[in-house]
Amino acid sequence: MWGLYFGIILIIEKLFLLKIIAKAEEKISNLEKNNKALGKILSIILSAFSHIYAMFLVLIGWVIFAFEDLSKVGVYLSSMFGLNNVSFVNSEAIYYLQNYFIIIIVGIICSIPLKNIAIKIVEKAKKSKLTGVITGVLCVGILIISTASLVNNSFNPFLYFRF
Repeated sequence: MWGLYFGIILIIEKLFLLKIIAKAEEKISNLEKNNKALGKILSIILSAFSHIYAMFLVLIGWVIFAFEDLSKVGVYLSSMFGLNNVSFVNSEAIYYLQNYFIIIIVGIICSIPLKNIAIKIVEKAKKSKLTGVITGVLCVGILIISTASLVNNSFNPFLYFRF
């Protein structure tokens, strides 16, 4: 079911959405010749739109994995968007935000295109003699955080065992 969902999404994207995005990019590049600032802003907005709709569709797609019975998907989706008298912020949401705050922040930071900054940091680090030590400390730190996360979530049955 999941494959069918994303197959249909990819077909729709290839047939329609990519053509619309290409036309928008062309108009933005033409506009950028006259007004660089506005063109840059519109380019960022278009890029953000592409990411947002992709993540929205992935979010909806993962709902298929949440249930063994597909008849519950509609109720779940309507609850996700606050249509079943379920508030967006409740005690469960606050609990998850408190427990996964660090992971959410790291995820947000890692999803930002920081390519130029990262290149500068790596170039400076190559000149330093501490590069190996810093890399080792970072790897051990990530290992400790990952292990702690696994221990904390020890009762989490593997997703595919449901099927």
